[in-house]
Amino acid sequence: MSLVKSLTATLELVAEDKIGNLLRGNNIPERLEASGVFFLNGYFYVIFDNLREIAKIKSDLADIQDNCYEFPTNERGKIIYCNVEGVCWLNSNRIVVVSDKYKTQEQPKRCQQKDQSIHIFQIPNLLQGERSD
Repeated sequence: MSLVKSLTATLELVAEDKIGNLLRGNNIPERLEASGVFFLNGYFYVIFDNLREIAKIKSDLADIQDNCYEFPTNERGKIIYCNVEGVCWLNSNRIVVVSDKYKTQEQPKRCQQKDQSIHIFQIPNLLQGERSD
């Protein structure tokens, strides 16, 4: 006989939507591989394995304008941050992200340049008119 009681409870869904429904733009793939999310000042910031952008989504899941921040590209406009995984806010306009190893058989060689790295980025014009650290 066990003296420890098992406590379980079912989560109550408060809100949900398809991320693709909340993003704007023509280059949104059919398959979104979200790999991290962070909350700051009323917005969710979502990072993806298969996009070079961080999505900015209102916490009420409302559609908003200009809700993506693109990672830098090389001088030819090609993606070089190919496997960005985690995201963490350092302050209200700076983030740190990490990158996985590039996939030798699946990705261009240029992806190796930034793989297995930690990157710190400044977010341009983030939260205009709101609090700044």
